[in-house]
Amino acid sequence: MITLVIATYNWPEALKLCLDSLRHQTLMPREVIIADDGSTETTKSLIETFINSSGIDVRHIWHSDQGFRLSQIRNMAIAEAKGEYIVQIDGDILMHPRFLEDHRRIMKRGYFVAGSRVMLSQSATNKLLKNVRELSIFRLLWASGLSLNSLRIAFMMLALKRRYKVSGRYSLYIKGCNMAFFKQDFLSVNGYNEDIEGWGFEDVDLANRLLHSGIEKMFVKFGAIAYHLWHTPASRERLNDNYKIMKECILNGGFYVPNGIDKYLN
Repeated sequence: MITLVIATYNWPEALKLCLDSLRHQTLMPREVIIADDGSTETTKSLIETFINSSGIDVRHIWHSDQGFRLSQIRNMAIAEAKGEYIVQIDGDILMHPRFLEDHRRIMKRGYFVAGSRVMLSQSATNKLLKNVRELSIFRLLWASGLSLNSLRIAFMMLALKRRYKVSGRYSLYIKGCNMAFFKQDFLSVNGYNEDIEGWGFEDVDLANRLLHSGIEKMFVKFGAIAYHLWHTPASRERLNDNYKIMKECILNGGFYVPNGIDKYLN
């Protein structure tokens, strides 16, 4: 039922840790699709090694490196998805062992899900990358410094899912590195807007259009925990342009974009 989509670009060391965290999931996805925004052969070799050793159905969707085109490569990946439910992360995310189990538990027709993340420090990230010992929840909790976002409390997750950061100024609060939605809902708004290139607002734009289409938002707190490896920030040079595209969509009240996923569908 669940397709896990992992976006990556030229950081195989981080992707290896991400895939290591996949091995420890209490619930395995139907398939994994790695959405590769133009990485080199090093990433390809890592993925091939994982495919041959994991026994998990993994596909590698790649396009050439022509700058930051996250919206496009995610659309290309999701177009290929066989699962009816998409859980989406980035290749620098390490998943709590019950990450996918929690997403399955909270999924509900008529809703998409926003999740939070635990921001790891530069020091903790470097130690995780250098130490090749098997990844475990204890190492992740150590790396997080037991921050609030690292705590998994199942009954709180269920109690807060329709109360926490779902309305008012938080209605569009979402991180593309930890979100989930039904594929059919994604297709109904034509997926990501590929007019948005470079870093910023592609996830907020998608959330806005899902809301306008009648899909409501849930927020998973104290569950589906994602540990985010530290890295230098991506260039913000397209931020203002992307904001204008997203803002125009909000003002127009539309939810279907012309430059989206439909071109990749059979």
